[in-house]
Amino acid sequence: MRQAQRNRLAEIRARLQAARPGPWEAWVEGPDDAGDSFIRIWDGERPVDLYLSGDSGLVPETDYEFIAHARADIEFLLGLLEEGGPE
Repeated sequence: MRQAQRNRLAEIRARLQAARPGPWEAWVEGPDDAGDSFIRIWDGERPVDLYLSGDSGLVPETDYEFIAHARADIEFLLGLLEEGGPE
């Protein structure tokens, strides 16, 4: 692995460690539901709700799911790299 790649991985690990531990969950309201969609991040015993907005108004459900799973997915992928990759 090249030094630039090692540096990039170190930056990714640092961002992962700096983010709230979670779990992170997507709460997506349907068209007939009242309320807003958000990402719920558990910070210890207290939930923190993260709201997204886009230029066109609604943010697609797939974006909420991507963001909500990003922390766990990155942690998983970094773990695979440390183990030498998938078998």
